Amino acid sequence: MRCCAAFRQLQIAAQLRPLLPLFNRYLLTGGFPETARQDDIGLCQRLLREDVVERVLKRDMTALFGVRNVNDLERLFIYLCLHTGGILAHNTVARDLETSAATVGNHLDLLRAANLVYCLPPVGMGGKKVLRARN
Repeated sequence: MRCCAAFRQLQIAAQLRPLLPLFNRYLLTGGFPETARQDDIGLCQRLLREDVVERVLKRDMTALFGVRNVNDLERLFIYLCLHTGGILAHNTVARDLETSAATVGNHLDLLRAANLVYCLPPVGMGGKKVLRARN
């Protein structure tokens, strides 16, 4: 039975392989209507970066949450984009960004509230060991 499932997965992977370049382009360009018809991936990424940073971080976050130091918020957001999927220690990030751990914690809460970043709980089959692990 297990062999049959593995064979089926290989069949599905082989059928989807031609779509892989399109999926990679989707990941690079964000899949937004504004970038969907652009041929230049660099232009698409610049448009997305400007859209998120200029509109969301600098305009919306200051209006909604009253963020006073937008530059620290922007630096934290870019740091998180470059260091995704790992364990985040506030002290380490604060040291790297030359700010305080309290500022990192506050800005991280704001980014979570704006649905710009997500905190993933530890996952595993280890039982209590997983409960002690950090997000």
